[in-house]
Amino acid sequence: MHAITSTSRESRRRDQHQPQVQSAKQKQQRPLYGLFGSNFHGMDSFYGFCHLSSSLLVMISDATASAPPPLPKGWDRCHVWMERKRRYCRQLPFAEGEKFCGNHRHLILSSSSPELKPDSETSQAATPSSQRKRIPCPIDPSHWIFEDKAAKHIENVPQTKSESDNKKSPISKKTSIAEDSVPWCNADLATETVEWAHALARRVLEVHQSIFRPQGSSCSSTRDITNLTAAEIHDALPFCDLSRPELDSGIVQAFESHHIKSGGARHVPQIASLLGHLRAMNVLPSRTTRDNDQPSWAKSSNKRPLVIIEMGAGRGMFGLAAASVANASNGGKVNLIMVERTGSRSKADTAFRNIPKDADISYMKVDGVQWSRCSCDLAHVNLPVVLQREEFRDTKIVVIAKHLCGAGTDLALKSLSSIQTRIDACIFATCCHGVCDWNQYVGRDYLRTVMEKTQNVSSEPDHPSQCGEKVSFGSAEFDLLRRWCAACSPGRASNSAPSLDDASDHPVSIPVSSSCTDNQNATSVSSVVKSLNLTCGMQGLGRACQRLIDFGRLEYLRHQIFPDPSSTVNLSHYIAPDVSPQNAILSACRSEVAKDDDGSEQT
Repeated sequence: MHAITSTSRESRRRDQHQPQVQSAKQKQQRPLYGLFGSNFHGMDSFYGFCHLSSSLLVMISDATASAPPPLPKGWDRCHVWMERKRRYCRQLPFAEGEKFCGNHRHLILSSSSPELKPDSETSQAATPSSQRKRIPCPIDPSHWIFEDKAAKHIENVPQTKSESDNKKSPISKKTSIAEDSVPWCNADLATETVEWAHALARRVLEVHQSIFRPQGSSCSSTRDITNLTAAEIHDALPFCDLSRPELDSGIVQAFESHHIKSGGARHVPQIASLLGHLRAMNVLPSRTTRDNDQPSWAKSSNKRPLVIIEMGAGRGMFGLAAASVANASNGGKVNLIMVERTGSRSKADTAFRNIPKDADISYMKVDGVQWSRCSCDLAHVNLPVVLQREEFRDTKIVVIAKHLCGAGTDLALKSLSSIQTRIDACIFATCCHGVCDWNQYVGRDYLRTVMEKTQNVSSEPDHPSQCGEKVSFGSAEFDLLRRWCAACSPGRASNSAPSLDDASDHPVSIPVSSSCTDNQNATSVSSVVKSLNLTCGMQGLGRACQRLIDFGRLEYLRHQIFPDPSSTVNLSHYIAPDVSPQNAILSACRSEVAKDDDGSEQT
């Protein structure tokens, strides 16, 4: 009888215990281990090699082994030999009279080798039911399904049911926020040519220099943009790291005291700096101010509830820290709403449910925070419904987000338009510019205006974009900017596929595709930088692209969400680039207005 061998690339990590079924040849080969055992007295490193040689000798045994051992007598289970486990599959046959279980029938049907097929005398392989093809599930490839049952199976996949339930939820809009925007692009789509990419790269550096050049800088507006360095591009944005006061106040000890998994040493300084920025915007009370100097919602005479909405919360650690710090500072009622479409492990919910009795509450107080998690996609979230409860009517609302990937930032900003008059402050740490989408990008009009504005900022008259000639900007140009953004992170270059900016914040990365056309290779960030001999390098050009994308979002915040001239809207760096290469934040807050109990306003 023939048996099927199920090979696996994990065969090298096979269990070292004695296999249940062994051939005579394998039994003869195992005594080879210890060949240099008792009579060899060489170097210690060689003894270490001998100690680790067991798995190596087993691999040699695999390479020289013949066909799988014969089936045990009276074996009525699956006839597939599992190479990694060194035994036959113990699953029952798929149907009476068959030799193979449902998990391994696809291995038989996909094999063209005669010796791998079951015996025709007892197998039902020739019947139509056995010829059904098995494929990975299109929704969850971790399991296999029959191809002819795929349509029905997809309806019952847990992920599909979860999305369906989310759409039926009252907090979810019937139409997507992304569908509310009418996609538009240039009438004549640009063809990816080398000259086109070179002109766009020069224009990116020109606009970046004109927008973000620090006031009082000695850099001339007519300076050759090819001589800009990566450090100058990074330093053009204000840098304000406010993590030190929070670290000195005991944020690390507070996390440990509450048994909170912060996500690693790199995340704590980022959270600390973001909390410092919330204090600087007068959203969180200062630890050194008196009661009279605190924000209106924190004053003992007029404590108004604080509502913190974390968009794309993920594990929710930033929201947990912000709400707990506010709760410990003023003792008033603090509500935390975490909006996230999918679940995750080690999330803030666990910290809220399991509060240690001996936790230190001098810096942050988890106990007492009213929290909830809204399972909804940012493209469908209906914030007015989320905030329609009675306890949210007269509150201070702050919207936060840490490393909200790509188009998620744009979707979150669009969702704020429905509660625009109720928001008091917001802070967004942007990330993953390489996965932005032109149709969902909120700053299209603003970025297009500044990119097409004719101006002569360079002393090189040979460049068309620098002689007053109009430069068109649309979906094709934005797509190239998006691809160039991936080069900002150290050791990462991009051709055509998007890439995540900070791998430490995202366990799943998007690989850069190597299958590019000749034009795409010629317009890649590495080729453009080399052809133009740009001093800033790939990281400098990539960072300039990221800041221009954030500039469009900044203008959207300024004109659509915080149109009041007294409001403050900023784009700055909140942490050093060696902590996180994606270190830019969008922050905005209204001028402080205190309200009396009767609703009258006072400045």
